[in-house]
Amino acid sequence: GVAARRLRRDLAELAERRNAQIQAVLKVIAETALLPVPLESFYEMVHQAVLRVLPARNFYIALLDEERGQIDRPYCVDEMFGIARRRKVGNGLTEFVMRQGRTLFATHAELEMMMKYGVIKKQDVPAHDYLGAPLKDSAGRSIGVIALSFDQTAQMAPREAIEAISIVAAQVSMAIIHKQSEEKMRVSEERFRRLVEGASDIIIEVSLEGIITYISPIANEYLKLGAEKIIGSHFSIIAHPADVAGCYV
Repeated sequence: GVAARRLRRDLAELAERRNAQIQAVLKVIAETALLPVPLESFYEMVHQAVLRVLPARNFYIALLDEERGQIDRPYCVDEMFGIARRRKVGNGLTEFVMRQGRTLFATHAELEMMMKYGVIKKQDVPAHDYLGAPLKDSAGRSIGVIALSFDQTAQMAPREAIEAISIVAAQVSMAIIHKQSEEKMRVSEERFRRLVEGASDIIIEVSLEGIITYISPIANEYLKLGAEKIIGSHFSIIAHPADVAGCYV
């Protein structure tokens, strides 16, 4: 009847608004990944975005450090978890979600049961209900977990919560991989710059077109033009004429 049609319409509108909110959050996370901010600031921005669709007051991002065999939490806002920021890989809740490779929505009673039967140890187990989703790389391997804890006042529908955090986790995974690549590149460039700036030889970086893009500061001791003025010029201005032709393949 009329009441049933109104109910279906209201539910459809509610679902549409929910989807719009999630899409807005995904857009924010994608845009945030492109900002020139450190990882710590990026994680905080992600948290603020997630708060728009989930009761994520108690929230953490955990990442697997395979080389050191440990779980790192580069970001953790913790009123309920009471967990370490860094620990050895074990049989905790984080590892369980990573091994399963899918989102977990569990009440505290269910978590207690999992501990009782040895499915997980007390590591990472919050004092209230839990919602966590695996973060995955491009090959589908779990590289970490995004999780939150909440009490019954949150009144979350499990199906909606699982769908929301699963979608968000996929976007966060791509963003984290992008930011980590940026960070590795930055560290590598800094290490290279420290190396060449401390070298006694002149080191020059040239583009495929022969344009000088970098020249070490020590060049100022030997070149009349000065290192900064040479950047952007063709390398032929400092190479011996007899050597220029031999520089082309």
